[in-house]
Amino acid sequence: MELDSSIGSLPKVPNYYYIHDLSVEPEFQGARIGSKMFAKVKALASDLQLSKLMLISVQNSKGFWARFGFVPSEELSDEMLAKLRSYGSEAYLMIASIGE
Repeated sequence: MELDSSIGSLPKVPNYYYIHDLSVEPEFQGARIGSKMFAKVKALASDLQLSKLMLISVQNSKGFWARFGFVPSEELSDEMLAKLRSYGSEAYLMIASIGE
């Protein structure tokens, strides 16, 4: 599936739980709110019997997501990389396994 394209229909059995957005207001950062929100997302994905999580890391959040086991995907076409860059130079498609 390409960024900025119509989904059409959702798969009957999804491969990933995609996190579209998870943010904490700057004045509340450092209070572990993001970690608590992520724990709930991870539990939901596990309840749905999904073993992988996916997101696009933006606004220098790569390190935050790495703490939860996310790693940048290295299987991206040049076209996908160009689309990712439309989110900014520090945008990464990241994937994590729930069991790890």
